Amino acid sequence: MHEATYQKRVILCVFPGFELLDLAGPTSVFTAANEITGRNFYKVSIASSKGGSVTAQGDVPIQTIPLEQVRPDQSDTLLVVGGLEDHIRRACNDDFMISWWGQSYRRVERYGAICSGVLLLAMAGIIDDRTVTTHWLAAGEINKFSKDVTVLSDAVFFQDGCLWTSAGAACGIHMALGMIQADLGRETKLEVAKLLTIHTVREVSDVQISDFLSAQISSQGRFDGLVNWIIRNLDKRLDVATLAELAAMSERTFARRFKARFGDTPAKFVEQMRVQEGNRLLQSGLTLKQVAVKVGYQSEEGFSIAFQRRFGVKPSCLVQGNRDGVKLGKAA
Repeated sequence: MHEATYQKRVILCVFPGFELLDLAGPTSVFTAANEITGRNFYKVSIASSKGGSVTAQGDVPIQTIPLEQVRPDQSDTLLVVGGLEDHIRRACNDDFMISWWGQSYRRVERYGAICSGVLLLAMAGIIDDRTVTTHWLAAGEINKFSKDVTVLSDAVFFQDGCLWTSAGAACGIHMALGMIQADLGRETKLEVAKLLTIHTVREVSDVQISDFLSAQISSQGRFDGLVNWIIRNLDKRLDVATLAELAAMSERTFARRFKARFGDTPAKFVEQMRVQEGNRLLQSGLTLKQVAVKVGYQSEEGFSIAFQRRFGVKPSCLVQGNRDGVKLGKAA
C-alpha cells in the first residue's frame, strides 16, 4: 500500500516512557476501520522528536519517524499520547517537540491528546481559552501549564472544535471511535467496536468512572457478588426481598447494611444501574420500548420517569436523532 492511497493520516506523537495503551488502542481502532470499510482510509504514523526506537512504559520499544520528516496537512489528525508524571514532564521540556506542535496544529483537520498528553499541548500554548479533559489524576495539573483553560475532570473524551482530548488510556479508544463516527458514520463506529469486541461504546456524554464501576468498587467484600449479579440481571425482579435472600440476610438487616455501604437504598441503587444501562442501550440504537423491557421496566413511562430523574432529560432526546448530542451527567 502506498501512502497516497490513504484518505486520512493519523500522526501519533510519542516520547520515552509513554503509555503503550495510549498508542496501541487508537492505532487498533483506526486500522480496524480500514478492515471494516474494505479500503485504505486511515494511515497511522508514529513519530517522536528524533525518530528511531522509543521505549514505552514497561520497556517496550517502538519504531518511530522523526518529527522533522512529518509535513502535516489539512486532512491529518495529530495526537500526542500520555504517560506517567515524570515522563510527561520530561516530554514537556522537549523544546523541539513543543515548537513543532506550536507550528503544526493549525495546519491539520483536528488535533488533540490522549490522557496526560494534554499537558504537552498546554506547554505548547495551544489550549488557552479552550475546553479539555484528561485523566482525573492529571486534571489539577493543566492550569499550572495553561491559562484560562476549562477542564472537564469527569469526561471520557471531549471535542472543542478541532481539539479532541480524552481521559485515561482506555478512553483514547473511545475518542478514536468518536473520530471514526465523524468521518465514516455511526454504523461504521459500531462495527469497529464489534470487531474489537469492545463491550460498551462510550460517548462524550459519559463520565470517566461509570456507575457500574463505582458500584463494583464500593461493593468489595460482602456485596461484591451481589452487585455483579444485579448488573447482569437488570431485567429480573430486584426488590429487597429477592436481594436479601441472595445475600443470605433478613430484609431489615440487608436494607440497613446495603445503605451503609452504598449510600442509597437498594431500590435507588437498582434504579441507578437500570437507567445507566438504559442510557447505553439507547445510544446503541434500540427503541425506547426495547430498552425499557431489557432493564426491567414494565412500561416505557416508568423507564422515562426514572431516566429523567437520574439525568435531567427525557430518554426521547436520545431516540429522536440526537444520541450523541445530549450531555448526560448526574442530575442536580
